[in-house]
Amino acid sequence: MVFYIDLLIGTPPVNVNVLIDTGSSTFWIDDSACFDSRQCKTHKYNPIDSTTQRPVVHPIVHREYGDGTSVTCTIISDVVSIAGISIPNQTICAASQVKSIESISLDGILGLGPPNSVDPADLFSNLENSLSERKVSFYYDRTVTPINPQLQIRDAGEVTFGVPNPARYTGNFSWSPIVKTDSHWALTLSSVVIDGKTFSSTPIVALMDTGTTIIILDKGTFNAINSAMGGVSVQGVLYELDCTMVSKMPSIQFNFQGVTLTMTWDQQYFVIENQYCVSVFGYSANLPPNMAIFGAWFLRSFYTSFDYTGRQIGFATPVGVVTAQMQPNTHRSIANANMMVGMMSILIANMIALVAII
Repeated sequence: MVFYIDLLIGTPPVNVNVLIDTGSSTFWIDDSACFDSRQCKTHKYNPIDSTTQRPVVHPIVHREYGDGTSVTCTIISDVVSIAGISIPNQTICAASQVKSIESISLDGILGLGPPNSVDPADLFSNLENSLSERKVSFYYDRTVTPINPQLQIRDAGEVTFGVPNPARYTGNFSWSPIVKTDSHWALTLSSVVIDGKTFSSTPIVALMDTGTTIIILDKGTFNAINSAMGGVSVQGVLYELDCTMVSKMPSIQFNFQGVTLTMTWDQQYFVIENQYCVSVFGYSANLPPNMAIFGAWFLRSFYTSFDYTGRQIGFATPVGVVTAQMQPNTHRSIANANMMVGMMSILIANMIALVAII
């Protein structure tokens, strides 16, 4: 459950499909020289064929992401068109090699890190000159709930560059400042409260990342929340829930600096194969201590705006009422965890963060 958009690059224009990632800042795409043997899934764009492509004197760039993906690329410049806006001389990292644990096919990643992120291939710094407000906002169609990363559904959401779309939210935004010393869109998570009981009162850094599917917590908070939900640990990184009891789970309150956001029971799990109920709260040993990542499953509950000028993230109520998630067509309770190991291993590998390792 992540965002993909189409861009046009070069002259004549080539259509490419990229993942939008607020957890990183680099804009890279597969170069035509990056073949399948180098793990590139596509190679539509050939810089040599573009009359507007120009080389840029810059060392080879290497980027690594939290899910194990890495990319090696060369900085060039070319014209890029996004949402009808043409950006001449946009720096692009043309990938010559991509390493990924995922089987998903995409042409590249559009990193939209915060203003204090310095990257030679940063699209927003050029795009902002055409915008009346330096913001990027995300709307998710909450009736769409696929967790298969290979499944792309058209028109399942909306990304707005500039002024947030008033047709997509109601009321006012609640804003929380980003952590000033961090190079990510990160907020201070002050506490977590479940059914009136505080489970975590030690402030941690919480990344808001559109490139991650689930919510990845520090180990203490992860175990406390999932235990309160009545779950059974699977490989120590996810919890399976009793499908017959999910509607009785209490709401979870996340207290960020200046903002309190609540997840109701129907926002706390997803269903796979129409029979397994799995908590959206996961754990990764690769995550630094006192850090959490709030991915798309959390962000989809709100209309979220990333403000480059104010260095803050805003949350508003999305327009439209969505019926509580349908429970699976089964009366099964928690399964034997050993039966799920193979399935969950694949699932976990496809949902861990696309956060750039700085």
